Amino acid sequence: MGISVILVLVAALVGPFFIDWTVYRSTFETYAERALGHRVTVLGEADLRLLPAPSISFSDVRVGEAEDPLLVVSQFNVRIELPPLLKGEIRVIDMELDRPHLSLSLDEDGRLDWLTARTSDGAFANVPPEDVAFEKITIRDGALSIVDARSGETHRVDNGNLSVSARSLAGPFKATGSLTLEGSPYNLSIATGRAQQDLGIRIKGEMTPVDWAVNFAFDGMLQQSDAAPAFDGRFNIASIVLEEDDSNIWTSEGRFTADIAEVAVPEFEFRYGPDDKRLSVTGSADLVYAGNKRFEIRATSKQVDLDRLLGGGPQNPVELNSASGQLISALRAVPLPAIDGSLSLDVPALVAGGGIVQNVRLDLETMLGGWRIARLAGRLPGRTTVATQGDLGLEPSMSYRGAISISSDQPGSFLGWWQQKESNVSAMEPIALEGRLNLLPEGAALNNLRLTMDGSEARGLFPIENRGKAMQSFRSALMRKDWTLMRSKASRVLYGRALERTAVRKIPKG
Repeated sequence: MGISVILVLVAALVGPFFIDWTVYRSTFETYAERALGHRVTVLGEADLRLLPAPSISFSDVRVGEAEDPLLVVSQFNVRIELPPLLKGEIRVIDMELDRPHLSLSLDEDGRLDWLTARTSDGAFANVPPEDVAFEKITIRDGALSIVDARSGETHRVDNGNLSVSARSLAGPFKATGSLTLEGSPYNLSIATGRAQQDLGIRIKGEMTPVDWAVNFAFDGMLQQSDAAPAFDGRFNIASIVLEEDDSNIWTSEGRFTADIAEVAVPEFEFRYGPDDKRLSVTGSADLVYAGNKRFEIRATSKQVDLDRLLGGGPQNPVELNSASGQLISALRAVPLPAIDGSLSLDVPALVAGGGIVQNVRLDLETMLGGWRIARLAGRLPGRTTVATQGDLGLEPSMSYRGAISISSDQPGSFLGWWQQKESNVSAMEPIALEGRLNLLPEGAALNNLRLTMDGSEARGLFPIENRGKAMQSFRSALMRKDWTLMRSKASRVLYGRALERTAVRKIPKG
């Protein structure tokens, strides 16, 4: 649109000091259509002044069909330096666009109608890029809407207040300001290089959500092929430190490609905590946001040291109950995804409570109000294998319903690690337990329980009401191999009442 204004001004140099350009709006419309490659209509008023600096104003400018325009600008003002104009160079001092609204559509192939609906390449293609420069473009209360024909959804950007500059028509460009994306406010800063034929244009930018202490930065090449844009570059997402002693700092960086349908992250690294307590996770991810929306995150960490992250290190390891509580709180603090997806995590070694948990595998899938644990398994101290799968509810309150199995070759060592003190029962016979675990705010229970030890088996239900002394009482029963104690004393102390509907029998050997 700036080029069309320039052409009008050049034609107007032979005119008087003041001209009523309202009656000559068709001249502007003709030049504008040549410049943009789209039909341009001025429904409002127009005004042109040549001195002291050429300036022109229009109201209610529409690009595209007037009844269904691609772009509507309520008020358009521009001022241009006169001396460069006399030499054939165009230097825009300032351009103002009040309440511009750009309406775009994506067809079934993900192509932008702005590019496919152009009647020509426009006058821009015939103007040397270095002959045109914009010192300042001010956008007030701008809006962008994109209708996706593939899904029928409309995506919106509102409250766009930006300051833009360009050294030439080919760049570099700069833009700073704020906008609202899908209802969430952001601050924005973008800088580009020069557009290169067949290579696209390099874009470097930052976006900071107003409501979150997080900064998103990206740097890469933007291209378009067959009227569809595509981006290839790197990203960095980092927490913003609000206090000097804040240890909850994190950052994630990696490579990514993005097009009109999906984002692919072939590699990323996530780091959490200060240097001396750093947690590092690497992996890959995919996000599909057209059609059947879905995300997948695949991650691994060579070692996770919870004793350093959440405790005082090897000399003062974290309490296991405290660690589990902090991890659950951290998980609840993460907003539940709005689309379906899955997350997998492999940790060969996890240090917690002064011991090492080996071969930890976690597979999560989204569900309404929480996460479905497709698999959570690991090898704990005492040659103990634990596995569970079920539904972890986080809203409105935390709950878990799922299958659990525990098999320990050295249950005394396991119980000692769990309680973080010597158990003195290292010779305890191996034990196996399986059943369904139900954890609710009002209580918990092990249903369909099957417990085997030293050739004996117990089946039944463990209702859990008082979990404070669970491991201590359970260990006492196991030490004595006393199934009566398992049913009575341990159950009464551990769960608040006697073991219900329990049968004990000796398993024949051989």
